Amino acid sequence: MASIRDFISNFNGGTRRNRFRVTANWPSAMSGDGYNTTYHVTSASMPPSYLGNVTIPYRGREANYAGDRIYEPWDLIIIDDNRGNVLWESFHAWHKIINEHMTNTHSFNNDSFVNAKTNWTVEHLGLDGNTLKTITMVGCWPMQVSPIQFNMAQNVYNSFGARISYDYFRIANTSQ
Repeated sequence: MASIRDFISNFNGGTRRNRFRVTANWPSAMSGDGYNTTYHVTSASMPPSYLGNVTIPYRGREANYAGDRIYEPWDLIIIDDNRGNVLWESFHAWHKIINEHMTNTHSFNNDSFVNAKTNWTVEHLGLDGNTLKTITMVGCWPMQVSPIQFNMAQNVYNSFGARISYDYFRIANTSQ
């Protein structure tokens, strides 16, 4: 039977929700001042994925098999900058590359949507600041950019949300 001392010595302090870093890359079509900037994400998650279920009837019973992998969109909340909404406008400029508001056309080089996609990473950090694991999301692009909400009754940082679509992710465990 394990003792409380065994539990404490094997626990190693656990991980914390507020220890993470998100690194984003803007598409090459958005090069220039304002787009290659850093920003602060207040809320994110490791991206979800699910295995579908394929049910095959067999002799009055159902046999279940793993189906296609489904990657759900990834949501994050970004602190609005104090430079004239550069970040919020940058996400909308990315949208414009994918689908221009007025003309309903795109701005891809060589007519390829791949030029509008980038790779993003989420690093899970330990108590000492070292990276425990890294998730790289491949083929990211913003599906949705949320509005910036104003409220005179609240004295907090302004933020906006973004919903990111991606093709797949890779997991790298760097703690070992």
